[in-house]
Amino acid sequence: MTMEQKFDALAAFVLAEESDAKETARKALAAAMKTETNCVSSNDSKTEDAIHQFLMKLGAQPHLLGYRYAVYGITMAVNRPEVIDNITGTGGFYQTIAAKFDTTASRVERAIRNLIATIWMNGDPDTLISFFGLSIKSDKGQPTNSHFIARCALVIRSRLKH
Repeated sequence: MTMEQKFDALAAFVLAEESDAKETARKALAAAMKTETNCVSSNDSKTEDAIHQFLMKLGAQPHLLGYRYAVYGITMAVNRPEVIDNITGTGGFYQTIAAKFDTTASRVERAIRNLIATIWMNGDPDTLISFFGLSIKSDKGQPTNSHFIARCALVIRSRLKH
């Protein structure tokens, strides 16, 4: 699919007003995003293995839906750190993940937030502090989605360099 066709799919999605037209445009956008190879390549098994090991060390539970979304999102952030800068915008981080898994951006955001909450409730506090330190806002008690993804990507990138 050409870049122009991808932009057309994105424009149709953004401009659609009726729910049927919006759904049709969303499916076209999902198909367009699945052809994108710049964010995550299918040969990223070493990166994905490192992400799985890291998330398990933090106390993540793989059966949670947010786990799959987080793995894909962290892989995107490892390969292209700038994707985290546009986490909620049109064509941004959540939308890319949503298109890949044929869901909505709000469901992706909520599922990742739930994964983080579960990690913070069940994970080893010493391990969490060792990776996230004092950078967690005390009023929330856990990192934001973007901070979590960015920090995980940073750790994975440094591990892959060694």
